[in-house]
Amino acid sequence: LLARSIRDALLTANIAAPNANATTYSTFIDLGVANSFPTTESISLVANVPAIANLANTKVITISVEDADANANANAAALALVGSGTITGGASGSAAAEIAFALPGNVRRFVRLKAVGGSAAGTTITETATAEIRV
Repeated sequence: LLARSIRDALLTANIAAPNANATTYSTFIDLGVANSFPTTESISLVANVPAIANLANTKVITISVEDADANANANAAALALVGSGTITGGASGSAAAEIAFALPGNVRRFVRLKAVGGSAAGTTITETATAEIRV
């Protein structure tokens, strides 16, 4: 399979990296249509995470995808089929990373990233990641 590399500049959102025991969300990205298989077979939601200087050694931030029928938090649910990705701290924080999630055919119209800071991950994390759609 070819890597999905064409970025849609209009379909991006920011997400703050979470501190320890905290959860953050990006704003929703509107795909324009729900359940658009086979179109979604070639679409990825990509998290571009910068280096996080204050992510504690061996501690993690877990990133996953949620979808919704409407641009509303009450309707959001995890997209279990796409799994999750982790950013792990080292002796001097974490390296920059890119995590790509292939969207399934049954994805609903709105998607967003969810980031969860693990226990003792750090309390002065100020970096912001970017969510983007790639085709």
